[in-house]
Amino acid sequence: MKYYIRFCLLLILISLLLACDKFGNSNKTPQNPNVLYNEANASYRLGEYDEAIKYYKKAVKLKPDHYLAWYEMADSYYIQKKYSQSIKCSKKAIKANPNRAEPWTKMGEVYFEQIKYKKAIEHYKKSIGVNPDYVNAWYGLGLTYYEQGEYDKSIKCCEKIFDVRVGFWDVWKLMAKAYCGKGEYEKSIEYYNQIITRTPDDYEVWSGMGWTYYLMGEYEKAVENIRRGFFLKQDELSIQYNLGLAMLHTGATKEATNEYEEAIKSTLLKSDKKIKETLLDEAIEKLQDAIDKKPDLLGTYEILQKLENAKLELEK
Repeated sequence: MKYYIRFCLLLILISLLLACDKFGNSNKTPQNPNVLYNEANASYRLGEYDEAIKYYKKAVKLKPDHYLAWYEMADSYYIQKKYSQSIKCSKKAIKANPNRAEPWTKMGEVYFEQIKYKKAIEHYKKSIGVNPDYVNAWYGLGLTYYEQGEYDKSIKCCEKIFDVRVGFWDVWKLMAKAYCGKGEYEKSIEYYNQIITRTPDDYEVWSGMGWTYYLMGEYEKAVENIRRGFFLKQDELSIQYNLGLAMLHTGATKEATNEYEEAIKSTLLKSDKKIKETLLDEAIEKLQDAIDKKPDLLGTYEILQKLENAKLELEK
């Protein structure tokens, strides 16, 4: 009887130890790569990219050919502007699944951000070679051609996308900008108007259409549209500079000067020196172009001096 009791107690003890071990392990990170991948995606959706990357790494450690984990990790690095890591993960994704176009496009996007347009074009084309209907690759290619001033090629890329997906409104904007770049202003306005009927609160569309009217010499319409764009996005200082420039051409010198002064003040408050320099350089270039074309335009020289003084302040 005594031995029987001892045996029962031993069984109870073993059961308790097993239960404790099970409970203690319940909070450990799961060792299933797909579960880890889902954990990473949850962090990604919350914008917690470092946490997402941590789980993606765990997933690929358990399953080295986990394509989605490699690709999403590449995207997480891209968002964080950690471009070399994004490239490495994109290559791993391609190795895991050579039949997917997305990693080639991701590398194209990295090279585009680095202003390495030749490499960007090369990778976008490789993406299209894998999937001829992948609209993101066509869009990236079209955008790169646009930045290089190859407007006809940019338009052809947009037309390829329209064959697959009509409601990609960023493509319509790119088409409008490309026609504007070609000097086909009426065609550009047509595209902008079509977008506005569907997305009336897109500040880029209003400001882009306003700038097209400015290039057409229709300054009242330019002011009206650029002002609408700036109303929708009041921290976009390049639009405010354009608004001031268009106002100068309507004879509203005082109002134009106020817009420039406010834009200069806001520019100097920005923390990134490169952004400050870019904003001021673009504003100076556009104003100088206006002076070259119309030297007697009132208020321009005074405003140009203010912009140049702001540039000098950055160099102190």
